[in-house]
Amino acid sequence: MSDRGVKDLAQYRLTKAKEMLNASLRDDQQRDYASANNRAYYCIFHSMRALLALNGEE
Repeated sequence: MSDRGVKDLAQYRLTKAKEMLNASLRDDQQRDYASANNRAYYCIFHSMRALLALNGEE
């Protein structure tokens, strides 16, 4: 994959991570802790996948 393609993929995954973080914070405020925990997990998941893409490991 080209450098530009890798950067675009990483950016997409970071955007997904930010969406999950915002959803987690919203769910936490609504005291929906199970959902907040799930969204926080996926925030970390998408962040790590972005790093893997940048390292050429994905």
